Amino acid sequence: MSLNFMSLLPRGTKTWNSGDFETTVDLVLASADLASSTVKCMIHGTEHGSDHRAIETDFDVSVPAPQAQNRLLLKNVTWKEINFRVAAELESTPEEGTIQQKTDRLMAVVLEAVRALTPKAKPSPYAKRWWTSDLTQLRPLNTARSLPGELLTQLFKRSVISTISAPSRMCSGAIVCFMNWRVGLKPPI
Repeated sequence: MSLNFMSLLPRGTKTWNSGDFETTVDLVLASADLASSTVKCMIHGTEHGSDHRAIETDFDVSVPAPQAQNRLLLKNVTWKEINFRVAAELESTPEEGTIQQKTDRLMAVVLEAVRALTPKAKPSPYAKRWWTSDLTQLRPLNTARSLPGELLTQLFKRSVISTISAPSRMCSGAIVCFMNWRVGLKPPI
């Protein structure tokens, strides 16, 4: 079975050396289609202290840019409005037809209401769908854990106060007690 691979390194390129010896032990192989789009394949200009030389290979290939699409922010939906719109729309249309027709009509009404009343997120190719506001609040606390010394204690105080919910802030005496106790402890390193 022939795979028709081609070597991309120029003939005689030395990729390994040890003392007085040099040889080509590292091979860069590619298909004929990929080899035709090779811009360069050569020894990298920077030495990294290894006996093997780094090989730099560039290809002229076009990659389509990903299209960021608007996505629905379902966590910010006012479901009561959607419920009212669906109910009003279903009351204004007749109920006759087969079960499949009724199901199709229900799906169309619900989808239209959800699309119309759900806020849209700004499209971003770097969006993290799993990121929540709770994680945003916990970010300073996590940063505080990794910093040494007095800065840790100050950041920890600020982050604890910012992550406590509004009803819990009523118990300011407990917070002050906790902060006094925390200042007495040596922060972890």
